[in-house]
Amino acid sequence: MYAVGNGHYNQSAIGKMARLGMHAGVADLCVPARRGPYSGLYLELKSARGSLSDNQRKFAEDVTVHGYQFEVAHSTEEAIFKISRYLFEYTDNSGPCACHPSRRAPREVLTEAAVHWAPIAP
Repeated sequence: MYAVGNGHYNQSAIGKMARLGMHAGVADLCVPARRGPYSGLYLELKSARGSLSDNQRKFAEDVTVHGYQFEVAHSTEEAIFKISRYLFEYTDNSGPCACHPSRRAPREVLTEAAVHWAPIAP
């Protein structure tokens, strides 16, 4: 999993980042692991009342067309749960995860894990 280095920058930094290939709307986190029918997971992190921008909605459409799952999380707990669910949901013989039985986790464990993780301080 990796975080995309996006955020609020001054105009000169924005220009330099655009020249280096940064695009507006890219999700905050990416899990580049194939599971079931998906090539990976993109997760956008939002505040409790936050919503997607037009660029983020366009990004979500683009990646889902190409076989990725796109999710939005409005809390740390929700983000942990969605990542865990993505990683452990496809554990039958329908996807690549089937060859790794140690990655299997019952739904109760995922729910419990989401409750016990603490947010990381900035």
